[in-house]
Amino acid sequence: MASKIYRHLLIQSINRLKEHFSSSEGMFRNEQDELYHAGEFGQYREDAVIELLRLSVPQTFGITKGFIITRDNQQSTQCDLIIYDKQSCPKLVDSSHTHFIPVEAVIAIGEVKSQIRTSSEMSDILHKLAANKALKDLHPQTRVTKKVNAPDENNGLDFDTSFYRQDAIFTFVICKSFSAMPSGGFFYGDSVDMSNKHNFIASLETGHCAYFANPPWSIYSIHNYHYPHTRREPHDQEYKGRIEDEVPLAIGLLVSALYNHCKLATLVEFDPVEYIATNITR
Repeated sequence: MASKIYRHLLIQSINRLKEHFSSSEGMFRNEQDELYHAGEFGQYREDAVIELLRLSVPQTFGITKGFIITRDNQQSTQCDLIIYDKQSCPKLVDSSHTHFIPVEAVIAIGEVKSQIRTSSEMSDILHKLAANKALKDLHPQTRVTKKVNAPDENNGLDFDTSFYRQDAIFTFVICKSFSAMPSGGFFYGDSVDMSNKHNFIASLETGHCAYFANPPWSIYSIHNYHYPHTRREPHDQEYKGRIEDEVPLAIGLLVSALYNHCKLATLVEFDPVEYIATNITR
């Protein structure tokens, strides 16, 4: 039995997102289908997605766009959506109102797109996410303020994004539609570690892409997953088509998976000294 109020609020946000996708296409494309005012076009979509995600992301977490920075002077490419732990994150904003989020506070990263027309275009998006996700490959003795070990995971280390699913950043793509997934899944280069692959791809019109596995240690025959691996055992990518409903299955699964990850995510201590001092090495 569903909650009519929660479902109604979710449907309202989904309908507004659909309207924003449609109206922004009309406002920011010319008669030759060329995009102009790309910044405004992107901001229009991202604001609608943030409104939707606020219905599932706990209020202790913030949602913004901007850049991820590290104490080792690394910086991400611009992220459409960054979900971060507000309680451990200082407000870092420059004079142009650009947000910078220390990687220790980052819980999830999302890319917002309209139509992803080819598998090559999707691969480019996923490689960008993977590179940004890899920024949280921190020292095993990184100080944590909260850690929940899944019952099927233990490698004896305090912090390890390559092994513990909750240590890693949750990455996702949300779009109006995307091209058909190749039979072997969307392509990643050999340099991308399995732990840095995406968690979820959701669309309003064409369904979603996540993972499935048939692990020997499970009492069930097949598991559906929102993580690319368990205990360094890779999961296969899986595409599911759109199911007609006022709440598309892809969106329902994304908000549920994102909520669960936020609740279980490892929280890491931010130390400003390590960002200021030039003579500290880890």
